[in-house]
Amino acid sequence: MHILDLMENALEAQASIIFIDICEDTYKQYLTVTICDDGWGMTREEVKGVFEPFYTTRKERPVGLGLALWRQAAESCGGRVWIESSPGKGTLVGAKFQLDHVDLAPMGDLAGTLAVFLGASPQMDVVFNYTVNGRKWEFDTRKIRRILGQVPLGHPPVIRWMRDYCRENLARLRRSEEND
Repeated sequence: MHILDLMENALEAQASIIFIDICEDTYKQYLTVTICDDGWGMTREEVKGVFEPFYTTRKERPVGLGLALWRQAAESCGGRVWIESSPGKGTLVGAKFQLDHVDLAPMGDLAGTLAVFLGASPQMDVVFNYTVNGRKWEFDTRKIRRILGQVPLGHPPVIRWMRDYCRENLARLRRSEEND
């Protein structure tokens, strides 16, 4: 849900592309997640406040808990968070988690999260990289758009295919790691 929340933040910031990188290192026992967008970015003052509960720049839904909960999730299992942003250049939000920590929440359904987001926001491009101990798999909607031509990403059969394709490849990545 944290990843979905950050993707929605990028959408609200009028980003046209989101880069999601997830890296597991089972030898060093860490998980790193970064989400980077090309949206409107934030000022230094905004960056200083984003991890505080209830801080938001939104007018229609002034809740602002997403980044505070993201920080709590990372810090509760021996990790940390960071943010880099500047107006007109986008935002990068990252977190590092201790992979073997008892309080590390499960990753959840990444393939379903991507499919739901792209189904609701088919104009957005997403580049998703998942790495486990140096083995990397990439999902890039720009490549899919070139193959599909005029068929939109939001078309229900395309959404189902993207979800299934992501599930299969993430499972394959995990299986290859387990076989070593």
